[in-house]
Amino acid sequence: MYILTTGTDGYIVLWKAPHRVFSMDRENASQTESANDIKLGKWYWRSRTHQSSIKSTITIRTSPESLLTITGGDDNALGLTHTEFSSDGGGILSSTTRIPKAHASAITALAEIPSPDPQRIQFASSSNDQRLKLWSVVLRDKRALEVKKEVSIETAVADVSGMIVSGESDMRVVVSGVGMEAWKVTGPMTVVR
Repeated sequence: MYILTTGTDGYIVLWKAPHRVFSMDRENASQTESANDIKLGKWYWRSRTHQSSIKSTITIRTSPESLLTITGGDDNALGLTHTEFSSDGGGILSSTTRIPKAHASAITALAEIPSPDPQRIQFASSSNDQRLKLWSVVLRDKRALEVKKEVSIETAVADVSGMIVSGESDMRVVVSGVGMEAWKVTGPMTVVR
């Protein structure tokens, strides 16, 4: 088991998690035990994805042995890091695709949009530039991602700080910050207010 963190230095970091983090019996846990008592030690793997701070992160499992970590930075870029774990626990293979100038300012919110196609990953990004963008990703092989911006629309929400996708048959992307706005997903990568 691993714990994934992102930080103000632009790195994605994996730490080997102590077994007790995942096996703690909550009902019988000591009142004094806290997250501060857990020591992670030295990082196991890391990858620089942004020039400086990572402002938003989502992770999507692409197979039992791999995941896609999508990050938005204050460098206006998106980072897509595909990480594959060896089945014997012996190592990690990773590749990162950067999309510079994905937005005109810091990317502060990301959310996965469920895809009807299992070979395609969809997500939304938003930024202090007051744009909502929808993206699609196809994993071509273990190292190659095909990323396409599908939609770019203006949002009235200033200082976007969060985003969620809710609903199934009536799916909506909700953007929040100074105000809130909901966009209905009407078809494959199509949205309306």
